[in-house]
Amino acid sequence: MLCGHPSRRLLICLLTLGAITLVSAGQASAGYGVAPANGQTFPVTIDSRNSIESPRTIDLVVYVDAQDTDPQVWVSESPVIDSFGTPAGGSVGGCSVSTLIPFGEQNKWVCRVPTLLLEAGKTYYWWLDFKRQDPGATVATDRISGPFSFTLSDAEPPQEPEEPVVEPHTGVSTKTVGSAATLPGSSRYNGRRSIKHTVLTTLVYRTMKSLGMPRQLAFACWNSNDWLSVLAAEDTTPTRGHSVLLGFWLGRQPRWLHLAPSVCADVQGLLSSKRPNAPRAGALSTVIHETLHAYGLRNEAQTNCFAVQLVPIFGVNMGMPRSRAAYMGTLARNYVRMYAPSGYWNRLNCRDGGAWDLFPALNLS
Repeated sequence: MLCGHPSRRLLICLLTLGAITLVSAGQASAGYGVAPANGQTFPVTIDSRNSIESPRTIDLVVYVDAQDTDPQVWVSESPVIDSFGTPAGGSVGGCSVSTLIPFGEQNKWVCRVPTLLLEAGKTYYWWLDFKRQDPGATVATDRISGPFSFTLSDAEPPQEPEEPVVEPHTGVSTKTVGSAATLPGSSRYNGRRSIKHTVLTTLVYRTMKSLGMPRQLAFACWNSNDWLSVLAAEDTTPTRGHSVLLGFWLGRQPRWLHLAPSVCADVQGLLSSKRPNAPRAGALSTVIHETLHAYGLRNEAQTNCFAVQLVPIFGVNMGMPRSRAAYMGTLARNYVRMYAPSGYWNRLNCRDGGAWDLFPALNLS
């Protein structure tokens, strides 16, 4: 165990030793643009007519409180703003007070901009135009937050590698957790044989080291046959009622983490392509979840909350742009929150400003 009070110790380490800073709108006393982060890139797909096929919309999040009135969100091809707060260049989208959508948090609103008028490969600029009457002031004054930029990337996506093949359970295996020490080291999991995943081991070490908590752990990626044997030796099964066992850590074997074939296949797809999706982000959160258990964290809901917050740091360590790593963190949070069993997620503590918010500069809710 890391210390007598692992959750408190971990929280202190993460907050005081944190190494990677991500972009945030921060706090303000008046309306401001919240997201996307300035300079964020959105990958898009185009159809045969070179029109954007996906995503259909881009969500711009703004903060507007009770002292702010007449909010207007503008999207333009130019960052130049005229004296009225409107675009000096061509306007390609925007929202008025009547078309803003509640975000789900107090004073936050979404401007949902269709991509119909946008083009792949271009950079656009957006800002919030509003009136602000501060306490004690007799009149409201015009305010602007922004402009902020975002780019729609038309770069050809990297060739999707062949997904790892996970073979069905055939034959007989006698593997146990003790067999992990004899696994061959490999940088790639293909599902045919069980391995010690060397790349995953290195990247998790870097992620935890960047937070001031280095500890060398090894990751056993079992194939389907061996996974069933390992679980049988521990007197358990791959499924528990409606839940699926995706990985585990044992106190008697503190340097090893054991991962299910499905988790290793998804993580390998992520490592090979650097293209996150919900299952891959969820699998990575499982890896970090088990790592945090090895560091002494026991509360399952708290472990899940910390894990999804560490996913973007892992993404940066594996060479992702910060914007894509942040997007993967959002995918992980949504995936874990959706599929977590009872007792494995705590909405009160795992939110912006909650007891388990490790990085106040990031959007956790």
